[in-house]
Order: sequence, then C-alpha cells, then structure tokens
Amino acid sequence: NIEDISAEGAPCFWRIIRCGATINSPLPQWGSRSEEQQFFLLGWNVTAEKLQQKISNSLGSRLLNRNQAVTIICFNSLSYEERTKYLAYCKTLNFSALLIDSNLYNWLSSQDNKVESLFGATLAGSVCNPYTPNVAGAVPPEMFFGRENFISELKKPDGPCIVYGGRQLGKTALLLQIVGRKDPELMVCHFTMPSITSSLFDVLINELHKCGLKNVNRKNFERSIISYLEENPKKRILVLADECDQVLEADCERGCDEVRKLSTIMQETNRRFKIVLTGLHSVQRFNHVSNVPFIHYGTSICVGPLSPNEARDLLVEPLNWLGLDFEDKSLPLMAINHCNYHPKVIQMLGEELLKVVMSQYSRKQPFFTITKQILISVL
Repeated sequence: NIEDISAEGAPCFWRIIRCGATINSPLPQWGSRSEEQQFFLLGWNVTAEKLQQKISNSLGSRLLNRNQAVTIICFNSLSYEERTKYLAYCKTLNFSALLIDSNLYNWLSSQDNKVESLFGATLAGSVCNPYTPNVAGAVPPEMFFGRENFISELKKPDGPCIVYGGRQLGKTALLLQIVGRKDPELMVCHFTMPSITSSLFDVLINELHKCGLKNVNRKNFERSIISYLEENPKKRILVLADECDQVLEADCERGCDEVRKLSTIMQETNRRFKIVLTGLHSVQRFNHVSNVPFIHYGTSICVGPLSPNEARDLLVEPLNWLGLDFEDKSLPLMAINHCNYHPKVIQMLGEELLKVVMSQYSRKQPFFTITKQILISVL
C-alpha cells in the first residue's frame, strides 16, 4: 500500500511516499504510534544543506509533520560532518527521522538483524522523546517493561481473575497490553467501570455488544455466551473489567449475585469465558469475606513497583537508543531507587533528562554522557 505524496526534479530529485506498514521499532514513533503509516523521503545528490532545505519546506507545506514516522533515504553517501549538521538542524526544528545513506545501506546489508542495526545507527543524537508519563495507562508496547508473567497468567483460562494494587502502578497499562496483543482465538473485552453505575452486568452486556455479541441481554446472558462458544469451539472470551471497587461493594451488599453468576458461567464453560476484576487493594479483600464466591476466581495478582531490572531497563534502554548513557553504572540504580521503582515516575524522570540534555547542553555529537551532576539536577 504505497502512495506518492510529492516529487521534485533537478538540481536534487526528491520524492515523498507514504507506505502502509508496521516496523518492529524499539521506540513508539516508528512502531505503535505510527498508526501503520511510514513516510519515506527519497533524495538523490543530497548534501546537508539541500536536506535541511527540503525538511524545512516539507514541514512548512505540511507534506510531513513532526509526529510522523519518517525515514530519509539518500542515494549517495553523506560524510560524518554532514550527518552532524543534519542532527543539529533537526534539533532546532524538534524533528526526528531515520537517515539512511549509501554507506549505511551497504553496512546494513551485512548485518543479521537489519532492523535493530538500523535503529541503533540512526536514532543516536535524535530529539525523539519516547517517554509517555501522562497517557493514563495507554503505554506504548515499546515502553512497557516487565510484567510478562502477569500477562501470561491472566490470559490463561485457569489463571488469576483478580488484579489489585495502588494507584498509577500500572494495572490499566497491564490490561491494555493484553488488549493490544491480538490473538485470533481470543475475544478480549476491556472496559472501565463508571463510578455512577452499580451493575456490572449492565456495563458488561453493553461492551459485549461492541465486541459483536449483539443478542446478549440479562435474560439470555448465560445461554448466549455458551452458544457463542459452542459455535466457535476454538474461541475464548476474556473480559477485563477495570476500576471495579465500587461495583463490587454494591454487589456484595446485594449478596454477590452478579459475582456468583459470572463465577457459574466460568465454571460451566470450563473458563473459556473468563472475567478479570481489577481495582485498588479493596478488591483483594473480597477474597477473605465469608459467603463471597471469589474462591472460584483463583489467586490474585498484586501490581506493585517494578523489579530493579525492569525499572532500570525502562529508564536506560530508551536513552541508549538515543545515544545517551550514564557515566557510571551506579547512576541508573540511584535514579530508579529515588523513583521507588514506580513506572510512571521513572517515565517522568526519563522525559526530564531528555529535556535537560537537549535544552541546556550543546550536543554536537550523536552520543552524550549523562553525568552525576546532570542527574542530580533533575532529581
């Protein structure tokens, strides 16, 4: 799916094309945030000055914008000095693009992992900011570190059905990662419980309608679910209900009717229908309340701070792709300890480090060392 956007002639021939494609990128801009749209700026007889002018004109005419996944391909070689000029100019525009010339192309042809090698060679020195501390759970998969065992367990039919933990520790991000990892045999229905409702079933039925189960209602709920699974013997249904504290409180006051019905359906379908209830620590306490059928929901998962290795990877790996490294191996450990291994706080720290490096230091080279002084100034 390729579309021509623009073409220009002599003295330097340019062509801009848009391609519907997904790249296995280590950073969101060329991966999950690209919306499967890659933009390629192709140039012949390119110099640093001509490239700067073309980028400026393309941004000014809106043929390209700063949020797109842009790759520049030059069908000639660029010197190291021309590349550094390009990086310095992109910094003034706050514009990031992968730059491939004939030298880099020849080198990539000899590499086993060409995509990883491409990003490793072209991202250093760019102004791209991969950190997303304010996305309310919608963390790009490239910036989601750890929790893989939780994802695996929650997707299993016989895995846990209760997820709890403190605020902003990654419960919603965990659920959304499951939603984003497409599985043709798994219908995933994710929703956040509104605070004004007291019925889990009303919200669940409405969300199942959006997933294609149009005939489900309160009267035929159990029969409709069983019929769907009988008609689709390879399919499973996984319901991910977020922020369930209030609705569970209300249901327990009514004798846990809805929780009991959902538990019954899970058992009757051999857990091919499964619901995961997520909330704060108050959700977990229902496991210990008498006459509450949570025993059928299995063990609970507690989402807490990241492990030291996961926290370090979240901070360090994106910086490394951008050509940034710490002068001492103890500095990342000091940083994540200061953040209490909290994923959102670590993302905030990474974002602030990038801002400081880009705004306060004259970065003329692709690689830069973060000193203890810089880190302390951000902490």
